[in-house]
Amino acid sequence: MDTSINAINSVSTSTQKTQAADKQSEKIKELAQEYDFDYFDVDNDGKLSGTELTKLKSMFNSVDFDVDEDDAVDESAFNSALSEYKES
Repeated sequence: MDTSINAINSVSTSTQKTQAADKQSEKIKELAQEYDFDYFDVDNDGKLSGTELTKLKSMFNSVDFDVDEDDAVDESAFNSALSEYKES
């Protein structure tokens, strides 16, 4: 009986995690369609660093962006990280 209850709880937890991940993915897709690199590049230097990077990471908190040696994200890295979320 305990095994059955544990199995049901495990499936329920797994389903909840999947639904949360799907919801997060949908949110990122919406944001990726709405905001482009230039929105974040306030100082127009071609890279996101400091407060620009902080804002980017707070909006896209589950996306991993490649950073350069200066801990900045350039437009190529931005587009690459969000490519799976953008619709053609």
